[in-house]
This record gives sequence, C-alpha cells and structure tokens, in this order.
Amino acid sequence: MFTGDKGVVLRSGNFRRAVGWAWELRTAGMPERFHFYDLRHTGNNLAAAAGASTRDPMYRMGTPACGRC
Repeated sequence: MFTGDKGVVLRSGNFRRAVGWAWELRTAGMPERFHFYDLRHTGNNLAAAAGASTRDPMYRMGTPACGRC
C-alpha cells in the first residue's frame, strides 16, 4: 500500500501519475509497457533463482494451497 503527498492511499488509477512511473521506467531502462504488478513476478523469479521452494513464491502470490506442491 502506497500513500501520496497528503497521506491518502494511492489507487491504481492515480499511482502512475503520483509516482512519476513513466519517468522511473525510462530512468531504469525498462520498457514502457512494464507495469508495477510485473514486479510481483520479478520478485518471485528472483526468489526461485535464489533457491526458494515452490511453496514460498506461491504463498507470497496468494496462490491457493496445492496438494502436489
């Protein structure tokens, strides 16, 4: 959860404008189509590469329990 200058929760409709998302993407060399939500998957890929079990990223992403995992 992120808050703006006035301490109010930022909604998806105003997040990009409030944080200067387009500028941040350019500065980081990321493609314009990159969404904040994509960071969720990036974090889980990094965790898996570092040796996290299958269950760890599933838990963080809110995936329902899997009897085979």
